Amino acid sequence: MRDIIKDVEYVGDLLRVLYGDKVPKIDEIKVSNRMTKTFGQCETHRFDDGWTKLTFASFILDERYPYNDYCNIIAHEYIHAIDRNKSDHGGEWLRMAKEVSDCYEFLGNIQRLVDIRGVEYRNQIKPKKVFKCKCEKCGKEYVREGYRCPSWMNGIYRSEERRVGKECRSR
Repeated sequence: MRDIIKDVEYVGDLLRVLYGDKVPKIDEIKVSNRMTKTFGQCETHRFDDGWTKLTFASFILDERYPYNDYCNIIAHEYIHAIDRNKSDHGGEWLRMAKEVSDCYEFLGNIQRLVDIRGVEYRNQIKPKKVFKCKCEKCGKEYVREGYRCPSWMNGIYRSEERRVGKECRSR
């Protein structure tokens, strides 16, 4: 398991070389087991005295996830923090992303969407699960594949097969 705090500081130091005082102090770093479709998120308070929080998906901390892609995600979110989330993925953010990519080639191309390779690694590290349940009214079986159980399946994590009852979705 990687040390996210140390690595965020490392990427922050790289960005300080380019942007100096514009690079904000990160007030909070979180790791989420629930993030499955996104790799990271930046939240900022838009005032000068505000705070910055970076949240990362837990699977990118796995040693099997490529280190340069991992640092790319950290840099992506850090650029949002520098920009204070003003320009989303265009304008100033895009200019800074290109500048950082050109300066630090090992990070690769910092872009809006993750490349297919990152998604492949995610699927190896955190595979999808199959959730099953059976309606006690009509007998219809439901099978869902995903990272989390649909809420209408009522706690399917605890057993392989549950009865839906009132929540029957058959038409």
